Formats: sequence, structure tokens, C-alpha cells
Amino acid sequence: MKLLSIPIGLATSVILARTLGPEGFGQYAFIMALIPLIALPVSGGLPQLLTREIATFQHTKRWSLYQGALRASHIWVVLIAFFILIGYWALVKLNLVPTQGKWSLLPIALWIVPLAGLASVRAGTIKGLGLPAYAELPGHLMQPIVILALIVCLAWNGLLSTSSAIWSQVIAAGLVFLLASWMFFRVQPHEAEKEKPAYQLKQWQTALLPFSMIALVGVFNAQIGIIALGLLGTDEQVAAMRVAERAGQFVAMSLTLTNMVIAPYIVRAHREKDKDLLQNLARKSARGSLFLALPIALLLISGGESIISIVFGVEYASL
Repeated sequence: MKLLSIPIGLATSVILARTLGPEGFGQYAFIMALIPLIALPVSGGLPQLLTREIATFQHTKRWSLYQGALRASHIWVVLIAFFILIGYWALVKLNLVPTQGKWSLLPIALWIVPLAGLASVRAGTIKGLGLPAYAELPGHLMQPIVILALIVCLAWNGLLSTSSAIWSQVIAAGLVFLLASWMFFRVQPHEAEKEKPAYQLKQWQTALLPFSMIALVGVFNAQIGIIALGLLGTDEQVAAMRVAERAGQFVAMSLTLTNMVIAPYIVRAHREKDKDLLQNLARKSARGSLFLALPIALLLISGGESIISIVFGVEYASL
């Protein structure tokens, strides 16, 4: 699913880049880079915490705590998302945030925050119940497909703009939430239905902080370039950065492939305390990743300008 999402995301970016132009594509990329950062309190470390806690409660049959974790996480997402929306509205009224240009798109994109937060609760719970493939299906496969379909329909009918592209993201987030909710209710343990919720709020709050910090580092690592350029540079520079990132994903794809293959063997070797096997796996996986990534990287380095001109358009090659 992760591998399929890369070419689907690339196709979406190509259509947006060619239709919106560098300025419009840069505005779209900047706003969509801001949303994961804004949504961190509701969808940052919460899914990982839920996965850990739900797995424990299922194993120990502590269904009252299971119900409490679900209820507390839903309340947390709704309240924090509400405060984010109200806080943005207050900042606008006080003229503390800009509302012109690309910033006029932010109120549309903010609707993704509660939808993404609730979907992450569903995904974290499903994964904790031992169904990781089902948990990843809505976000990693269905969402990119829905976004691509909406973008294609809008472009085909001449209706694609920066605002309609972001509305497509909102609609896709809503559909993903509905799909995740349907799956969530399908896999709910019957033993938990009649249990009254019990809570370990202090323990959960303490555990949420490190998960959120890890998520913060990940989001900053992925989006800091786009956000910095959006604040300090031009929309065209943001577009160029996004195009470069899309190409870079294909270089990093070899590492994703290698990690998927060796992960269970790493776990097994660690459990058996087989250091020689761990070293051998690390050495061979590093060489294999380099062997796969090097030709793609050399191709992009030597012919990157021509590739960008063909795929994204001539105007992006000179940015």
C-alpha cells in the first residue's frame, strides 16, 4: 500500500503542477504542508499510544479500560480540534494572522484537522486489535486514490484551482474517516460492548508526550523545507521544492522496500540475541538499498532537468 501510494501521489502532483502552474501549485503545497503540523495535537502521537494500549487491553481482557481509552481519545480529538478552529478564528479577528493570498486557503484546509484526528483514532485502535493492514488501508491507499480521482475529474471539467484542490483533500479526508469508521465498528470485540469505561488519564497523558514528540520530529523533518520556503521565499520556490521531493521519494523507495523485507528477520535475530545475523542483515540491506537507489539517483542528477520538463512542465525546469 505504501509503495502504491508513491506513484499515485506523483500522478496527483503532476496534474496539479501542470494545471495550477508554479505559483498555484506552490500555494497548494504550502497549505497542505501546514496541516500536519497544525493537526499534531489530535493526530500526532495518539494513534501510536492507542495501538500500544489497545493491544495490551485486548491481551489482558481489560475491556473496561479499552472502552475508556476509546472514549477519552474521541473526546480529546473533538475538544482539541474545536479549540484549534476557534483559536484560528480568534487570531483572524485580532488580525494576528494573514488572510490574503495563499493564507485564504487555510480556513478550507483546517476542516481536515478533526477528520484526520478521528480517522487516526480509528486506525490506531484497529492496529492495536492486531489488524495493521486494515488500519493502513484507508489512509495509505484509499485516500490517495480518492484524491487522484477528484483531481482528475476537476481538471477534466476545467474546474481545478487551488481552492478546489484543497476541497478535494477535505472530501477525501471525510471519505477516509467514514471508511475507517465502518471498519472500526466491524472489528470491535463483542466482549467490550457491555463494559463500562474505566480510565487511566494520568498514565495516558504521561505516555502521550513522548509519542507526540516523535511525531513532531517526523512532521518537521518531512515538511520543514516547504514551510520555511512558504514563509520566507516565494510560491514558485515552494513548487520547486515539492517537485524535488516527489522525485526524491523514488530514491528513498529502495530503503522502504528493504525495511519491509528485513523487518521480521531483524526482530527474530534480536529475540534470539544473534548479533552476527543482525550485523549480516544490516550490511546486506544497506548494500541492497544502495544498489537499488544509486541508478535512480544518478539518473535524476544527470538528467533531472529534462525529466522535470517532460513530467511536470518546462516552467518547472528553470526554478
